[in-house]
Amino acid sequence: MIVYVDSSAVVPLIKIEDTSQELSSYLDELLEDGHLLVAGRLLETEVKRAANRQGIDSTAVHQATAGITLVQHLGGDFTVAGSFPGENLGSLDALHLATALRIGVDCMITLDRQLEVSAEAAGIPVLDPSVPARGL
Repeated sequence: MIVYVDSSAVVPLIKIEDTSQELSSYLDELLEDGHLLVAGRLLETEVKRAANRQGIDSTAVHQATAGITLVQHLGGDFTVAGSFPGENLGSLDALHLATALRIGVDCMITLDRQLEVSAEAAGIPVLDPSVPARGL
């Protein structure tokens, strides 16, 4: 299974939040079960910027993103991202969604409610990290 991982699900891995341990365990289970975790290269920038704002060492960023395959965003991704309906989906989230659609992911992990709604409307199921990943 190919799982797109949004930045909102990785930032808690570099700074301690209520969801940090749950997300870390969930992503580890997916990797251990042989699922491919992917994200657009934008993820790297977003997580690094979050680390810089919080004064977190870049080592934490590398550890948090180590199991995620980063893919390039293509010109068409930007075009598609700009055409999604609705007024609440942010530009960066739209780019994540467009990239996920292009590469044909099976599902997505995001903690961003608007991206979740938009992904499901586009036909991409969103996984819930509070439900065990085993057996997916």
